[in-house]
Amino acid sequence: LLLCTRPTRWGYTFEMWTSTTGVEIDESAVASARENVTLNGVDDRVSLIHGDAGAVDGQYPLVVANILAKILIEIAPSIRARCNGDLILSGLLPQQRADVLVAYDAVPMGEGDGEMVVIDELQEGEWLVLLLRRRT
Repeated sequence: LLLCTRPTRWGYTFEMWTSTTGVEIDESAVASARENVTLNGVDDRVSLIHGDAGAVDGQYPLVVANILAKILIEIAPSIRARCNGDLILSGLLPQQRADVLVAYDAVPMGEGDGEMVVIDELQEGEWLVLLLRRRT
């Protein structure tokens, strides 16, 4: 859940956070991430969990998920339950946008009554990144 294409576009930098939790279902990816955390000297601020979104408790002001659209849709309830602020979704193609927005109860700003609103989107090559925000 902790990857994104150019999060600084929206003002997010790693330095903003006192702690970060990464969740990954692939054990080898967790091992690789642990190496990178150590190499970057941020062991004290990053915890990594082998599991799915249900493996963490609580809510977070920023959740980032970089997974293929099919899986983003399948795990939408777990992701939505963890997000109490902004949600960055990447790993989808433009033609999958509508289905992903439905799964996250997200609508374009100024339209409808969705639980989340689309703040911005960015297309890089064939990939689309969405910035959603939970309504307050």
